[in-house]
Amino acid sequence: MATVTVLGTLGPVAMLVSSALIHTPCEAGLAQRLVAWTGAVVGPVATGAAFGLLAGLVLTPSIAVDDLTRPRPGDVAPVRAPVR
Repeated sequence: MATVTVLGTLGPVAMLVSSALIHTPCEAGLAQRLVAWTGAVVGPVATGAAFGLLAGLVLTPSIAVDDLTRPRPGDVAPVRAPVR
C-alpha cells in the first residue's frame, strides 16, 4: 500500500515539475531540459503504475478474515488487554 501511495504522489508531482520546467520563458540548460523530460516520462508511468497496483489490490485480495488465526484465552491483545 505504501508503494501505491508513493507512486500516486510521485506521478502528479513529476508532471507538475516537468510542465513548469518545459514552459519556462528562460533559456533552459541541458540539465534543466533533461530533468523536465525525465519528469514528463516518469510522471505518467508512475501514475499508471499506482492505478494498476491499486486495482490489483482491490480486485484480488490476498487475505480474508477467515484466514486469520483466532486468539486463544490468555493471549495478549494489541491493546494489552487479556482476551477472554
